[in-house]
Amino acid sequence: GSNIKTYQPQRRPNVRL
Repeated sequence: GSNIKTYQPQRRPNVRL
């Protein structure tokens, strides 16, 4: 994952790491 700043806790099913 390059999208670390948009990384949120496992809140959504499709979380981009």
